[in-house]
Parts: sequence; C-alpha cells; structure tokens
Amino acid sequence: MLRGLLFRFGLLFVVLSFAPGGRSQTGSGANLDVVSLRGARALVVVVEELRPSSVQAGLSKAWLKKAVTDWLEAGGVRVLPETRLSELPGWEHLYINVNATSPQASAGEFFVFNVDVALKQSVALTRDKQIETIATTWEQGSVGPATRSNLSARVGAVVKGYVDKFLRDWRTVNK
Repeated sequence: MLRGLLFRFGLLFVVLSFAPGGRSQTGSGANLDVVSLRGARALVVVVEELRPSSVQAGLSKAWLKKAVTDWLEAGGVRVLPETRLSELPGWEHLYINVNATSPQASAGEFFVFNVDVALKQSVALTRDKQIETIATTWEQGSVGPATRSNLSARVGAVVKGYVDKFLRDWRTVNK
C-alpha cells in the first residue's frame, strides 16, 4: 500500500513538473515579467495562510515571511511592512502561497506541496488607462513531494530558489 502511494505521488510530481508555462515578450524580445520589475525599489511581502496540517508538520507562516524578507533585503530590495502597502505607487507585493496536503492514506506522513511566488502590482488596461487593477506580472511555481520531517526544509528551499530568481530578474532591470 505504501509503495502504491509513493508511486502515485511520484507520478503526480512528474506530470505536474512538465505542465506548460510561457512568458510574454515585448516587441524587442524582452520578457515582460522581467521588464515589469523595472523601477520597483520597494515592496511588501505577503504570505498566504497555511493549512493546519502544514503547520502541524512544522511549516510556519511567520518563518516564511521573515526568511523571504531577509533574502530580499540582502539582495538589495527594500521591504516595507504590509501596513504600508498603499504607500507604494504600484502596490507592489511579493505574494507567497504554499499549499501542502497529506492524503488520508499516508496518515500525515507524506505531503504533496505547491509553491507559488508572484509579484503583484497595479496595472492599467491598454484599451482604457483609467482602469487599473492588481495583476500578477512575475510568477514562479511548482509542485513537489515531501515527508512530515522534511516539509519545511523542502518548501523553504523551493521558495528560496524562487526568491533568488526574482532577485536575478530584478537586478537585470534595476542596475
């Protein structure tokens, strides 16, 4: 039974790892998601609430928020508290969403997790510049397997990798 469960987790991981994804490009061939980071000198970090089973397995919203904040600041991005979001001209915020679930059959020992890291900011519609909304302009995400004992470490490593990618992209347009 355990072998079958592990096989299903592995199969799910492989299938979702190859899900299609694309990047929009400008007329000059530059990636819009990277170009959209130009001029973003400060932002807010927002971490979505975690599922109770993730918290019980040791994952912490407070730890994720502090770690992401520290990584961004070490990389040269100024991070403001959530209470100051409205002070940013584009309402720029790095949104972290982690979902981890444990199938009943695994008795809470095995997890499948999804991590999304996205920059959300104010954008205006091309057809009517008077219409502004919040949209995702840069995003990375994936799924992966974990056990109860390594869920925090696995999720932390994935989030760190995406924050590092964000910082590399940010630096290319904010020299």
